[in-house]
Amino acid sequence: LPAGVHAYNGAMRRRTEWLLQIGSAAVIATATAGWSQAIPRGSVAPSSPATNADSSNRFHNEAIDELQAGARLTRSGALREAIPHLLAAQSAGGDPYATGVNLAICYVGTGASAQAIPLLESLRANGYRTSATATLLMQAYVATGRPNDAYALLKATADAAPQDETIFAYAADACNDSRQYALGLRMMDLGLTKRPASARLHYEKALFLAQLGRSEEHTSELQS
Repeated sequence: LPAGVHAYNGAMRRRTEWLLQIGSAAVIATATAGWSQAIPRGSVAPSSPATNADSSNRFHNEAIDELQAGARLTRSGALREAIPHLLAAQSAGGDPYATGVNLAICYVGTGASAQAIPLLESLRANGYRTSATATLLMQAYVATGRPNDAYALLKATADAAPQDETIFAYAADACNDSRQYALGLRMMDLGLTKRPASARLHYEKALFLAQLGRSEEHTSELQS
């Protein structure tokens, strides 16, 4: 492939790293803000008798501490190190969306996508049908060799928000990383039915055509 294509693939990987860090920060900020107001730190004196309320407060404070520790590690790119903290936050009753999405980010980012799938499917089954859970689950399906599930989820998400092409960029990244170029081409064709004038999607499609050895179509697509 031309050097430009290799450089572009490197940029795609860097964009995924950016998603993992920024996505984590957003989830953490939302979750811990509510907890901090509901459970003020220092409200229980060290010498006070242990009560059920005190125990509950300490338990929730532990969940906040572990979640924040996991978030800091995730933002720094230390995804493997973040996982034990996020699991501890989950065990301590941490916010299911914040802990779940951040764990999924770490699993997908460290190549453990099979562990992310049941977690994300459970979140979505329980009402957390957000763009973050859809994007991560779609990437996990691609990485674990479930192209039909990945395509179906991508289609459902695109049907619900036809003007948002961001998920298609992450679909392209996932397909490139897994070398599933035919699936990537199929996904870009789907995206172009929603946004036919998108220069980004035409370029993504051209890259997959190049990977598949379809040079004439690749050239034509770049001129679209």
